Amino acid sequence: MIFKLPKDERVVYAGLYVDIPEGFETDGASIPSFLSWIGEPFDTDTFIPALVHDYLYKQPINRKVADLIFLDMMKQYNTPFFKRHLYYRAVRAFGWLHKGKTLV
Repeated sequence: MIFKLPKDERVVYAGLYVDIPEGFETDGASIPSFLSWIGEPFDTDTFIPALVHDYLYKQPINRKVADLIFLDMMKQYNTPFFKRHLYYRAVRAFGWLHKGKTLV
């Protein structure tokens, strides 16, 4: 499922603004179906971090930096330790498949 932002979204991270434009598309936290017991793509504790992460992957930013921001934001959104580290390890292992590519 793809979520399309209905309006511009400003997210504050570490005192910096991340301005995500209206119409940006995200699939939330990309979770293989066999791991759906951990969470859903649009869970409240991962949606904003995943949105920012997907947006950063479309920007000229180092993938490792984007992944570390994702990890830190999940901590700020109170994502449970096990879940956030599993998601982080997944983007470190497989994020190269999506960096710079469109979601659809």
